[in-house]
Amino acid sequence: MSCRGVLFAIQKSQSEILRKCKSDKELVEYIQKNIESEWDEKWLCETDQSWDAMHRCFAGGKLEVHGGKPPLNAIIFGGEILNTKPDYYVAFKSSALVKEIAKEISGITKEEIRELYNRIGSDYQGEINDEDFEYTWEWFQCVRTFYVEVAQSQRDVIFTVDQ
Repeated sequence: MSCRGVLFAIQKSQSEILRKCKSDKELVEYIQKNIESEWDEKWLCETDQSWDAMHRCFAGGKLEVHGGKPPLNAIIFGGEILNTKPDYYVAFKSSALVKEIAKEISGITKEEIRELYNRIGSDYQGEINDEDFEYTWEWFQCVRTFYVEVAQSQRDVIFTVDQ
């Protein structure tokens, strides 16, 4: 498995279906067949493997699904976790939460991210260094733009990553 994360801005009808899925298998199959397969670049944001460090920046340096303070702790995880087993995560953010995230994320500077990045714990699987920070910062800028643009729609967002 690749551990590459993706944010998808989804329609309300898709959100309703996802939230009614009765099993992880049904959830993952729906996402793969109806959301991932469309790969609508206007409504997605890849995070590569930077999602891990990025989430830790807003979760007190740890990889805790609900760690940190809202709404920024929901940039990657947070929100509502739709899966029950940790082999394929689906973190759901309502359009209202997306708007809150966009408001808070828009003004975050590189210096602020650097300060948060420097607090990442020793259990991080990557190497904490300048190269990894720049990699995280580059992807963060894409994520920030994504949230700001999606906030102007009525779409919800899911973050997906396989473990």
